[in-house]
Amino acid sequence: MANFENSKSMSVTLQFAMSYVPKIRKKQILNRPQHTFLYIVEGEYLYRTDNKESFTAMSGETLYIPKDASYSYEIISETAYARQIEFEINDPSFTYVSRPMKIIVPETAEEIFKTVVTLFGSQNHKKYFAALASLYTLCSYIPEKEEAVSDATEKIRPAVKYIEAHCTEKIELQKLADMCFMSKSQLGRYFKSQYNTTPISYKNRFRIEKSKQMLLYDVLNTAQIAEKTGFDSVYSFSKIFKQYVGLTPTEFSKNKNKG
Repeated sequence: MANFENSKSMSVTLQFAMSYVPKIRKKQILNRPQHTFLYIVEGEYLYRTDNKESFTAMSGETLYIPKDASYSYEIISETAYARQIEFEINDPSFTYVSRPMKIIVPETAEEIFKTVVTLFGSQNHKKYFAALASLYTLCSYIPEKEEAVSDATEKIRPAVKYIEAHCTEKIELQKLADMCFMSKSQLGRYFKSQYNTTPISYKNRFRIEKSKQMLLYDVLNTAQIAEKTGFDSVYSFSKIFKQYVGLTPTEFSKNKNKG
């Protein structure tokens, strides 16, 4: 439990915020100099921590990377776009977690990041305070116990791996639950806590990421991609693609070389 008596004087300082297309696709970091939030707008990243754990993060997910963390990352998708916020916490006793991890932020996460990035550096004090308020909101979602997050991730890892390996097939929730030795409702709660989504939505998001890579190469048409990623029809594929990406497959293909 947090000690609120000792945290009354804690303050957060916004140092930097930006939206960008990553230029470095693979890097090892030793003792990161500042706390960081990363929101993945597009793409998929592979992270490896200094204790040999690894995890992937993809579009729509938020990461917290604590100060002094050592880790490596690799962008494993063809394209990537992210929003990043760097900040300091003035309390040296702030040691909730020590490694990079995905954090659960409400569905407004992208808007929170947009606010901070847009208003960062503003000479208008009201706008700067608005950005700072959004940063404090993000900080409130930093887990207090990294072990609990790690344990929860491990519990549903068999289901996650199965979904990724069989994403083009029909998947029964009961089968996933049985793999993890839990009920369907428990499985749903764990997916909600770790990925802020349902197992089916995770599957759809994973399929959409695969389809985006196919669209980048211009080898297959939309109907062929829909079939290869397991959608029943081009209409269903286009509808779900737009739901997750904000563009139709045709629009995405036309805009892939922009920004």
